[in-house]
Amino acid sequence: MRSLIITIILLAGFTAQAQETFTTSGGRTVVVEGETCRVLPKETAESEQSNTDQSQLKELAAKLKERCQAKWGTNYRMQKFCRDQHLDAARSLTAMTIPNEILAQCARKWTDQFGVNMRMLKFCVEQQIKAKSAL
Repeated sequence: MRSLIITIILLAGFTAQAQETFTTSGGRTVVVEGETCRVLPKETAESEQSNTDQSQLKELAAKLKERCQAKWGTNYRMQKFCRDQHLDAARSLTAMTIPNEILAQCARKWTDQFGVNMRMLKFCVEQQIKAKSAL
């Protein structure tokens, strides 16, 4: 489950036109290119995920540190608060079952030069799921 968020941060960021890859909590890998999505078999996601979890966790921590340093400069108290907020959002998201279309839409909307803004991704996903269930 945690790989969902880690994969989003690491692979969805940097360029909006690039291929984006997401792993759902169900183990499916979703590849988004422009406005098209394709789902890879679960086995493919599991084998690729097991090899990269540790390096992805380290890279996630580095991306969050970079994001919060850029925003808060030498205000270290706010840097820590920023990182804590993003990590809390990531933990919350890993506990959720998120439909692929909502995940892809929100990740595209809240990606910047530092990757996915986890706090806004969580908010977007929650709002979309709530609206979808109200239909």
